[in-house]
Amino acid sequence: MGFLILVALMTVLIVVQQRASGAYMAEFSAKGPEEAGHVVTGLMIADYLGAGLPAPLAFIADYGLHYPRVVLGLQPPFYYVLEGLWLHQLAPSTPAVLLLPALLAALLVVSAGWATAQRIGVLPGVAVGAVLMVLPALREATLVVGLDLLLAVLMLRAALAYAAFLDHERLRDGLLFGLLAAAAILTKVTGIALVLLPFLAVVATGRLRLLRRRAFWLPLVLIAVLAGPWTLGTLPMVRAALADGVLSPVAVAPLAIVGALGFVLTALATAGACFVALDLRREAAPRLPLVLLLLAVIFAGTLALLPQEGEAPWLPLLAPLVMLAAVGGLRLIGLVTSGWRTLAGLAVALVMLLAAFPALLVPVTKPALGLDAVAQTFLADTSRPPALLVVADRDGEGALIAAVAQRDRARRSFVVPARAALAVPQPGPAQGGLLYPTPEDLLVGLDGMGVGYLAITGGAPGADGSVRGVVEAALAVHPERFRLLGRFSRPDGGDAARLFAILEASAPAQPETAPAPSSAATPAP
Repeated sequence: MGFLILVALMTVLIVVQQRASGAYMAEFSAKGPEEAGHVVTGLMIADYLGAGLPAPLAFIADYGLHYPRVVLGLQPPFYYVLEGLWLHQLAPSTPAVLLLPALLAALLVVSAGWATAQRIGVLPGVAVGAVLMVLPALREATLVVGLDLLLAVLMLRAALAYAAFLDHERLRDGLLFGLLAAAAILTKVTGIALVLLPFLAVVATGRLRLLRRRAFWLPLVLIAVLAGPWTLGTLPMVRAALADGVLSPVAVAPLAIVGALGFVLTALATAGACFVALDLRREAAPRLPLVLLLLAVIFAGTLALLPQEGEAPWLPLLAPLVMLAAVGGLRLIGLVTSGWRTLAGLAVALVMLLAAFPALLVPVTKPALGLDAVAQTFLADTSRPPALLVVADRDGEGALIAAVAQRDRARRSFVVPARAALAVPQPGPAQGGLLYPTPEDLLVGLDGMGVGYLAITGGAPGADGSVRGVVEAALAVHPERFRLLGRFSRPDGGDAARLFAILEASAPAQPETAPAPSSAATPAP
């Protein structure tokens, strides 16, 4: 019960952080294009549940046609099923969507602090939780929808379960590890690092006799049964994404970890790792620090080998390293004195908190792109076919797709990325080549596609031969084919986005100064 109370309290604190950072006013994709895919896929699962579980493949294909940001298959399903169930019970509002990462961050912080308090002392445990809470990398992760927070929670809980298995050799602990490891693999491919943990753990501890026990192998069989079919079945899709550059291996730069933790915490974690290595063969040595060290090493190696996405794929390393920092601090003090355990815990806690104090001064914000009003104005206007052509970078494109999907629960509208509809999208020498190189060709193509609206986000002027360039040329040469619905400024004063209704060839010309029908838009001067 105490664990759940702490999780609830921590969730409230994180929600306050989210609100103060501006996350509730920002679009999904404001901090990276991957976020829109995670949100849209979760909305798809919620709509699938609301539709009464129709034929899944047909539903996914139809949903992807409306909102082309579905990443199910490219990424494993566990997070999206969890997110879909969450949104099915709540609502697709931005606060409801961001409440899930807030809860996951709270689970990670409390799990790390609780386990540390049980193993090495209450004061170090409090320090571990507090340090994780203020680290900028974790605060950043609570502002976006992504896979790494859930992966971090599952990997830490799996490590705790396997440490308990090494301590007591109970089958239930091993099976719990297997369930959590399978869930981690079905969250993100790098969760497969957990498969190596049992083998390295028994070798490091010298317990090779466990290889002859059913309790060692059953968790691995459970992982294979639960996570194997999906992982192998979607391997061709992942390979194709890797070949296209959608996913790429990410090496964990040591400087990135030092930057995330700070020099003092990194030094303490290194000391903790050294002490754990020295204790390898000591039978009475606690097994949790060893499991945390093995997890960190295996996961860091896995990141360099498997395809990744996101700004901080190394996020699951933070909790194990901070816990190792607490171990290192206590062991360093133990070199000086073997008594005064409470004072030693207090000293370690003070050092860790002081080392993390500068992290509090690092501002963490999520800027708004100003595109939410574009989606609202598009959905409010029903004069043209409900298909929106988007000329934007990947961030703006994703933000608009997610915003429309969030509000159009009946799936009446379609969002069409210009980079895919107006240029050759497939890899090869012709990739990016214009399908409609002149304004006249473009208008014929738009009429054939049945696109009713055009959105152009702020950005660099389009160069000749680019999608943006030919669209801007069509606006300049044939203004009679476009009716301006509004200009939308970014909250930070950046370039405006423009939304047009695409008129039929026979429609009379209308001036670009037509008033916007939505109060969210500012009429053109």
